[in-house]
Amino acid sequence: MKIVIVGGGAAGLLAALAIKEKHPRDIVTVVDKNPKLGKKLRATGNGKANILNLGNLKGRYQHEMVAQNLFRDITRENILKFFHTHHIATLNDGDYVYPYSESANAFTDTLVKEGKALGVIYQSETKAIDYKNNVLITDQGKISFDRLIIASGLASHPQLGADANFVLNLANHGYHIVSLRPGLTPIKTIEKTKSVSGIRRKVHVTLLDHNQVYLDEDGELLFKNDGLSGIVIYHVSSQVTRFALKAPEVVVDFLPHEHFAGSLTDYFSPALASYLKPYKDPKHVIFHVKDIANYHDSVATIGGISLKDIDQNFKSKIESNVYIIGEALDQDGLCGGFNLMWAFATALKVSAII
Repeated sequence: MKIVIVGGGAAGLLAALAIKEKHPRDIVTVVDKNPKLGKKLRATGNGKANILNLGNLKGRYQHEMVAQNLFRDITRENILKFFHTHHIATLNDGDYVYPYSESANAFTDTLVKEGKALGVIYQSETKAIDYKNNVLITDQGKISFDRLIIASGLASHPQLGADANFVLNLANHGYHIVSLRPGLTPIKTIEKTKSVSGIRRKVHVTLLDHNQVYLDEDGELLFKNDGLSGIVIYHVSSQVTRFALKAPEVVVDFLPHEHFAGSLTDYFSPALASYLKPYKDPKHVIFHVKDIANYHDSVATIGGISLKDIDQNFKSKIESNVYIIGEALDQDGLCGGFNLMWAFATALKVSAII
């Protein structure tokens, strides 16, 4: 059987390895438009590759029930066992799981090396354009297939070669494409922040819109020239986008779990103390969201192929021999390894049933 995988990212590389291992006689081909496979994967986790999260899944995914069902079937232990079997040792930092090398490059190279050893065919610098009558059409020619796995990415990080063209073209095949928007980005604020740009601070953040709470968590905040960044702010941006909030307010407690008494300079650097001086209480500083950043600064794209177009095995309901996994689907998680974990789990799910 000929199996062609569109996309040499996290989901595509893992699916190719798992399928070839299970079906050594099958011809498994990965097609990717970038010169180097896993280009975006190599940059993940600031180059360290946060590949998994062992924490609670509640509130971590846009479509939480779908994620819960998947991880009941493909457990985190299953994913770790697969990595360990293929010579990728791991280490834990709290709930975060990294390859022991702490190198996204080394992690990606191992996935490719293991696949090559089994006979997976990798065609880089090959852009998939469309498919018809069991033939994938690329800019380098045509590739016939019996099964097609769509594992292409979306729009986040175009500087790393990402684009959503192949996924968007699936509308012509009858798929429903949920509108694409940048997720997990910095935010731009009405309040000026240039004077404290570069300052980091552990804070507690509450996201409100018309007095309804959409996020309430601790995290690190980073001031930028035109607004705020940091993981907790990335989460703010995704909630603002997911719920299409009209008047979002970010309430920041700069002294979480502490009582404020005395002078600002007792707690903060001179620059931050001066910035916070106009506010009555450093435990309740309100920023108003003006905009979120674009795809260039986006970690994950919100939107994609509707989950209603696939079954519980990630098999297309529209075409009999097509499967869709990973980032191509309308599922996005928060920071901390959740998006990669989704990609790996969907790849293992498909490899188990194809």
